[in-house]
Amino acid sequence: MFKMRKILFVLAIITMILSSCSKDSSDSVVFNGLTIKKADLPNKLNWNDARAAATAAGPGWRLPTKAELKIMYDNRNAIGGFNIYTGEYWSSEELNANSAWICPFGTFGNVTISKSVLGNVRPVSYTHLTLPTTPYV
Repeated sequence: MFKMRKILFVLAIITMILSSCSKDSSDSVVFNGLTIKKADLPNKLNWNDARAAATAAGPGWRLPTKAELKIMYDNRNAIGGFNIYTGEYWSSEELNANSAWICPFGTFGNVTISKSVLGNVRPVSYTHLTLPTTPYV
């Protein structure tokens, strides 16, 4: 009986993990626990406006980190909608009060640039895996 409960618990965990890695049926997609909007926000924005617009997408939405931009770049074809010719995407990471990191999707790399420059915005949210609170016995 103990062994069967343990097996069922493990199967439940595996099912939750697999379901958290699948495509979302809404306007976003999930990769490696990172929920990514399927489309850029309609206008290019400076960094301060980009940060505000990303958080205005709803609870938990924000600009991606540099590492998250790499996940987005690596999966850009599956996610879709990225502009590789004029696609410079803002990161949430700042260099200093006047500069932040931006990632050109045509040649991937992270560069610092003035926060007043206009860049693309693709909000992200971290998908948390919720585990059962009842331990198996």
